Amino acid sequence: MTGTTPLTFLVSAFWFAAASSAQTPKFEVAAIKPAPGCQLSANGGGKAGLMSPGRIEVDCATMWSLIGSAYAVDDHLERRRVHIEGGPGWLRSETFSVTAKASDGTISVPTMMGPMMRALLEERLALKTHSESRQGPVGELVASKGGLKAKASAEGSCVPADISRPPQDQHPDSGTHKNCGFRNLRAKNGMVMQATAVTMGELARALPLDRETIDRTGIAGRFDFVLRYSTQDVPGPNPAPGIEPSPEIFTAISEQLGLKIKPARGPLQFVIIDSAERPTDN
Repeated sequence: MTGTTPLTFLVSAFWFAAASSAQTPKFEVAAIKPAPGCQLSANGGGKAGLMSPGRIEVDCATMWSLIGSAYAVDDHLERRRVHIEGGPGWLRSETFSVTAKASDGTISVPTMMGPMMRALLEERLALKTHSESRQGPVGELVASKGGLKAKASAEGSCVPADISRPPQDQHPDSGTHKNCGFRNLRAKNGMVMQATAVTMGELARALPLDRETIDRTGIAGRFDFVLRYSTQDVPGPNPAPGIEPSPEIFTAISEQLGLKIKPARGPLQFVIIDSAERPTDN
């Protein structure tokens, strides 16, 4: 069985920055407890509770989704798309809650949900995995004939992400500084992706599509834009009377950004679960 991580939303609401350390920190205290009958999200992913620097709470999740989420953030805190295979059936069917606290209250959520969560699961589940790269279906992000419709970013228009502090004001109309990167919001008529000073490669990796997307635009530089869209997984609530629903994402990419997705084949990253045991607590 294969699947991309369904818990990615837990970390996608936060910013990601390239940062590496000689040694991954570990949680000072962590509790993993069975939560039978708890309600997963509509798409089968986990439900997050408190998420703040130094502390995370996951109210309801399968170990399958936690593993996928943990491997979707690499050691440099860069997001990646991974496919999970193998492991016993209970990883997908049994639900748990997780509460974890780091000794350092400034450690970022991506660090905790990525490298630190991997270390925790390896310890508590005796989790053994290995990685493979295989050729498979991907999407290529290319420019349409009319050219890119995004605005080039002005120098100093945003603040580079800093994992030691909270995000800056992200409101599209704010006169204060915004963090560079993406901000994903739910609207009355679908979803909104607000981008500030992002590259085409970053956009390709951030698109919420069902397959890996690779930048083939050949467009250099950083750009600002707002993409309003709906997807099968995130259609958005029924719009109120008089509110036009957002277009599906492929149409939105074409009409709003002057880009399109072409089907192709390319490398896919797989994490194979060799063995796992039901989690032990403290």
